[in-house]
Amino acid sequence: MANQKISQLAPGAPAQATDLVPIDRAGANFSLQVSDIVSEGIVGGGNVGGVLAPGVVYSHTTAGQAAASGAYSTVYTTSAAGIYRVSATIYPTTLSSSAWTVEVAAQVTQNGSTGPEGDELVAATIGTTFGALATTLSRTYALANGATVGIGTFTTTGSNIGGVYTYAVTIERLV
Repeated sequence: MANQKISQLAPGAPAQATDLVPIDRAGANFSLQVSDIVSEGIVGGGNVGGVLAPGVVYSHTTAGQAAASGAYSTVYTTSAAGIYRVSATIYPTTLSSSAWTVEVAAQVTQNGSTGPEGDELVAATIGTTFGALATTLSRTYALANGATVGIGTFTTTGSNIGGVYTYAVTIERLV
């Protein structure tokens, strides 16, 4: 590697946990292993110097749902206090032969609250025709360290006869 430009080096993808990356820290040269970069959160959502960095901390898609869960399930527990955005997208994949509206909701306990609050994130009608194919909304919460985020799906109107939907949830730490 001596006396070679970075552009002259052979590609090394995919990165290995023990690969070394050169860094400059206050004018002194050091190296970091790729595993240090990922575990210390230089990649978004991790821990940098004991502070959780902004970034996506949870993302999951649930496909092929023919029924609403009717209950909340904890999907993420914060490891640092901060401002978090919870976003959800829902869209029909198979039409129902009746009008059926499903919501994706979050349940959190915000800083200063006495108990969990349930908030609709997004709703979609899984009806007899495709209307809005995908709907995405988000809410922002101030959460303490150790706060849980629960996600659930609920029928808000109608009943399902053959309809199927997919939903996705993303949680980001903003600050």
